[in-house]
Amino acid sequence: MVIEILSSELIDQIAAGEVIENPSAVIKELVENSIDSGATEIEIELVDSGLTSIRIIDNGCGISKEDLLKAPLRHATSKIKSFNDLYSINTMGFRGEALASIFSVAKTRIISKFKDSDLTFEINSENISGVITSSCSKSTTIIVEDLFYKTPARKKYLKSNTMELKSIVEIVNRFEVFYNNIKITLKNNNKILINKPKFESKYDNLIYVLGRDLKNNLFEFDESSNGIRVYGFIGKPTSISYSFVKNQYFFVNERFIKSKLLRDAVYEGMRNTLMVGRHPLFVLCVDIDPEIIDVNIHPTKIEIKFENELEIFEFLKSAVIKQFETQTNFKEFEEPVKEYDLDLSDKINVVKPYDLNSTNKLKSFVKEQKKDVSKYYTSDSQKSFEVNEDEVEYVRTPVEEISENISDGEKSVERELEEEIIKGPLYDELSDFKIIGQLNKTYIMVETPKELLLVDQHVAEEKFYFEQFKKQIIDEGKSAATQMLIKSEIIHLTTSEMLGFEENISSLISVGFEVEKFGDNEVIVRGVPVSVRRNILNANDLKDMLYDVVVNKKIKCVEDEKFSKVASMACRIAIMAGDELTMVQMKKIVENLRTLKQPFNCPHGRPTFLKYSFYELEKKFKRVV
Repeated sequence: MVIEILSSELIDQIAAGEVIENPSAVIKELVENSIDSGATEIEIELVDSGLTSIRIIDNGCGISKEDLLKAPLRHATSKIKSFNDLYSINTMGFRGEALASIFSVAKTRIISKFKDSDLTFEINSENISGVITSSCSKSTTIIVEDLFYKTPARKKYLKSNTMELKSIVEIVNRFEVFYNNIKITLKNNNKILINKPKFESKYDNLIYVLGRDLKNNLFEFDESSNGIRVYGFIGKPTSISYSFVKNQYFFVNERFIKSKLLRDAVYEGMRNTLMVGRHPLFVLCVDIDPEIIDVNIHPTKIEIKFENELEIFEFLKSAVIKQFETQTNFKEFEEPVKEYDLDLSDKINVVKPYDLNSTNKLKSFVKEQKKDVSKYYTSDSQKSFEVNEDEVEYVRTPVEEISENISDGEKSVERELEEEIIKGPLYDELSDFKIIGQLNKTYIMVETPKELLLVDQHVAEEKFYFEQFKKQIIDEGKSAATQMLIKSEIIHLTTSEMLGFEENISSLISVGFEVEKFGDNEVIVRGVPVSVRRNILNANDLKDMLYDVVVNKKIKCVEDEKFSKVASMACRIAIMAGDELTMVQMKKIVENLRTLKQPFNCPHGRPTFLKYSFYELEKKFKRVV
């Protein structure tokens, strides 16, 4: 078999297959060129979903007569000049392949007016060596007709008009989502499909593009560290999430990309706020030094490679976690220690700030004395019982008499008010509430001055226990709290697992393991993290965790295991749906909600409560229009 050198025309057509696969690929490349030209208005006009004709019109800077002659040539570009420029790319295109590929497989015309010039020039694929004078009201118009007419074999791989149009809309949506300052119009057979105006803010732009149901349901954030900036929006998981993946957009240096690394980081950051089996909405933009990413690894530039993947992963994950925490705007305060002298001949249980306080006990006592339950039940169907307050005799023992009755082993109870009391985002909102009752032995009906809350009794108490246990475990990890094993355990590791162990031993020790290398491929475990009520980790978990460290390149496994076990424990000990509750129990659950840092969902992502404003209810009942 003789080796032949391919003709330049055949080379162009082969190379075009790497870049131009269908009409949507043509549109992607041409719209990116329009954006690079500084366009603020882009019109896309299709005939038969782009299979017959594609027309792109923009108001960018245009192309000069001299550059117009070079535009269809392969590797002709204004974006890079040297090898080093490949590692500092700040434009959409840079290879100089798109126009050449389109010219080689379709009938193509470029009509352009350069900046403030009065002259308009045109070049077409039938005669790329000559430029003719033309007319053009906008800066640049590119017309692509009869796609793949030179390579008819490729036409059989095209999908139906409907499917090709769907692919085009998906591509245009990506530009819509990010470029709030660009007007984008898409027509097919003279029917307007997309007509996005310019917006000053990215928030307003997203509401327009992705739907008005996102209004007030987006977290906006902006985090920077070590030259990396992440900004954008994530849908509130209790309000906006999906059973399948949709509305997830990553932009790195303004370029849309697909990245499993970044996606995993977001999911990890939302692991304790997103319901299992649900998928979040997010539009996240990463600004990063172009020199530490490689955008030249994929023909369509939709995939990129990061120089330090672990650093990017941890930064994005931490940024997401931090933003969900800061969005709650919780505050902390301290109260001074108070000391009371009491008769402790009977046991007195002193409760912590997040538990029932003495005021609640006093109210319970008064309730028993007055036999007045009307303040707890407001339904007309329930009876109220009143007694004459004048007939109730209140006896208050003087403090001096109490002091005289203190036993020989005089005791004093010091309230632990010096502990930090966390004022969660619901602290003020639920400062004045009334329990209406229990619904279906599952939901607590709570009235506030502005709204009605339906609280899921199981989820609310589960989240309370989860935050308490989580706090204890994190504290133990920070102080390297370790419980020693009665008998040390020796674990055999593979070579790769041992390398992962040696790399992450300090992290393992920091969360409570006492472990060290013991022979070539063995480690000895002498202690494990202190338990919460019981061991939540044991030495045998170490090998599984090391595998995660080696494979995923991150020390997430210990904390993940802790969170998973704590979430499971909190779920098991919380009251369940179907449990009938007393008024005191319901009030305690709602009081506890006020102290939670993140009260909106359980560790598995289920919402803790639903709100209905009185105005919303009045609209439902047609009291207001």
